[in-house]
Amino acid sequence: MDDDVTRRVFLAGAAALGVAGVTGLAACSSDDDGSASGGDGDKTTTTASQRQALPDPSDAPFDTVVVVMMENRSFDALLGWLPGADGKQAGLSYKDAEGKEHETWGLAPDWNGCSMQDPFHFSQAVAEQFNDGKIDGFLTSQPKGDLFPLGYYTDKDLPILAKLATSYTTFDNYFSSMLGPTWPNRFYQLCAT
Repeated sequence: MDDDVTRRVFLAGAAALGVAGVTGLAACSSDDDGSASGGDGDKTTTTASQRQALPDPSDAPFDTVVVVMMENRSFDALLGWLPGADGKQAGLSYKDAEGKEHETWGLAPDWNGCSMQDPFHFSQAVAEQFNDGKIDGFLTSQPKGDLFPLGYYTDKDLPILAKLATSYTTFDNYFSSMLGPTWPNRFYQLCAT
C-alpha cells in the first residue's frame, strides 16, 4: 500500500477538519449580552446568572475518562448482550434489497465474516440503514449475499471487552455527529475531547 498522502487526500482531510471545527465552534457561540443562543430556530436565551455553575472537577468521583471509539461495528453487534442494554441481537431478522428475510448470526467462534467487506458507511448507505429511524436497512445497501452487517458477538466471544464493559460505566445509546463516513465523526469526537 502506498503511504504517500496525495494533495487531493490532504485537502479533503483538511476541509473536513475545517468543517468539523467550524460546526463545533458554532454550537458554542454566545451573544454580545453574555447569553447563549440556540441558533435561529431557538429563541430561548439563558443569561450567565441563570446558568448552573459547574462542579469543581476535584470533587468528581473519578480521575480518568476513557472513550473507546471503534469503527464499522455497532454497539449492538459488540455489546448488545450487556444486561439492561437495548441491543439484543440473537433471534432478530432483517430484509435484504429483494425483501428476503435473514436472521442475525454469531460471528464467533470461527470468526465468520472476516472475508467480507465492512458495512457500507457513506452518507447515502447509512441513511438507508437508518431508514427514517426504523434502523432496519442494514442489508438494503450491501452487495447481494453480504450478511456481515447482521453478525454479532457475545460476552464469551470478546472476554477482554466484556470485562471492561462490565467493570466500568458503559453507555448504550448510539450517537453519530452525522449519518456518514468515519472521518467527519472522528473529527467531531476528537474536537470535543
